[in-house]
Amino acid sequence: MGCVQKLRVDNKSSEEQLKKFCQELKRQSGEHLIPLEQMRPSAQPRQTFTQSAIRKRAESLRRHGQKNPVILVPILGEDNLFEIEDGELRYRGAQLLVNEGLEKWKYLNSVIAPPPQDALELHKRSLIHHLHQEGLNPLDRIEAIVKEILTEISFQLTAQEVKDSNGDEQQAIRIQIQQSIRRLDYFFKKNQDWREKLLFWLESSQETQLLEIQQLSLPEEIDRQVLLVLLELQQNVCSLAANDLPMLLLPNDLKKAIRTKELPCHHAKAISKLSSKSLKISEEESENLRFQIVQKVLAESLSLRETKEAVTRIISKQGINNEKNLPKKELNQIKTILADISLQNLQKQELKSLKETLTAKLVEIEGLLTTGETKPLS
Repeated sequence: MGCVQKLRVDNKSSEEQLKKFCQELKRQSGEHLIPLEQMRPSAQPRQTFTQSAIRKRAESLRRHGQKNPVILVPILGEDNLFEIEDGELRYRGAQLLVNEGLEKWKYLNSVIAPPPQDALELHKRSLIHHLHQEGLNPLDRIEAIVKEILTEISFQLTAQEVKDSNGDEQQAIRIQIQQSIRRLDYFFKKNQDWREKLLFWLESSQETQLLEIQQLSLPEEIDRQVLLVLLELQQNVCSLAANDLPMLLLPNDLKKAIRTKELPCHHAKAISKLSSKSLKISEEESENLRFQIVQKVLAESLSLRETKEAVTRIISKQGINNEKNLPKKELNQIKTILADISLQNLQKQELKSLKETLTAKLVEIEGLLTTGETKPLS
């Protein structure tokens, strides 16, 4: 049985099973003190390593020592170099302690796992480690799961789908995956019996899953394949759609705030309502508004409810500002239209009608300027 299959276990005992997996590796290859300089981070699912998290792990290592070994895999073609399959935060915490002068942390207790067939298998093994430990935030989790689906399923794209993604095939496939997860979520929500089956499948063997899922009348055949990958990772598609999928739609500035400033994902989701489209302002202006509210959330440790209330106030205030600016926008539109009119193409009667309209409006403008009844500059 391969490493991936050994890690597919009941979620209720997953942490215990991961420890057993480490113990099995110890029996097979022993536990070793490996120098940090021989370790290399892998392209693993966890992308969020804030300075605060690294400092906390370093302090835990300093006070309590290393509780669990780092899981390493040999890098093919390289002597005495290893990729980190599980334990990168311990590795980064130890690096921090070494930088502070604690030489003992130049080495970490490690176990050596069999080399994967390729980088994709290593990603899958690492993803399962993190899913079992519940060590990923929603953003890292959904991005890692989408990456896994990308490697497991062959997607067929139309020319229009690629065109809609500005020629980016990977982005077009990601959109297909998001649409598939939403269709599956809708399917199970409207079919209570199948939804109960979904919970059963999460704890079933792959054979049972394959047999019963063939009976499903799903909107698209690709949905069946996506569902099987999610079940292999023991992920509930309805929970994934509700809690994790929205993270993919976050603007890049909020994703960065999650990964570098420890902005909670659900706070980021609330703040994402401050978009240029919803507020009818430029992207630069909306990003500045989001930056201000992120700073406030972090500085004042706002709860999710308080964050939502702050966002609502900004939207309300911006709506009032938009109403004030509406006449200015209309004026600019009128000026643009007038400047672009090609008078040579108009008939004589049309020119007379336009002249009458403009003359009447000029008289009105002159009257306002003379009486001083115009609004002051704001």
